[in-house]
Amino acid sequence: MTGCEPRTLASPALPLSAVPDGPLTRLPAMSKSPPKLPPHDVETEAAALGVLIRAGGENCQAECDTLLAQLRPGLFYDLRHRSLLHELVEMRSGEHPHNIDLVTLSVWLRERSKLEECGGLLYVSDLITKGIGLSCWAGYLDILKGFALRRLMLAKAAELTLAADADGVTIDRARDV
Repeated sequence: MTGCEPRTLASPALPLSAVPDGPLTRLPAMSKSPPKLPPHDVETEAAALGVLIRAGGENCQAECDTLLAQLRPGLFYDLRHRSLLHELVEMRSGEHPHNIDLVTLSVWLRERSKLEECGGLLYVSDLITKGIGLSCWAGYLDILKGFALRRLMLAKAAELTLAADADGVTIDRARDV
């Protein structure tokens, strides 16, 4: 090994606390090309949620709680998935947590008028077919963290670009970004 070989990032070391949960926006245009969506993978997001719902349906609520603890809204780009994660967390919190399974989840979402916000009954029902199983969870989580890290880096780069282009930029202002 000469030290010149390209390195790859096999598993991004992104702490969950670094994932912002704020609103999603398109990145500011840095060229005259059409705006580009931030990096994401809707299929991986759906697969992770599918594994979570399937684990609950297999009556593994403790496993569901463990999986839920590893997720943050900022890991998801798709607003349906962010909403669904929020509702899954709500289902498991409180004095009398609800089991996570497809039927209970559908009823929960319908009673709170959140079913359409989460993609509708067909979409939510189809999620359990997306995730292969618990054996793929770590891989799905690494992919989600990688995309979240890239979105965070791009957002910071965009802030720096805007600050650099601003008239009257000062050292203190640049340091704040």
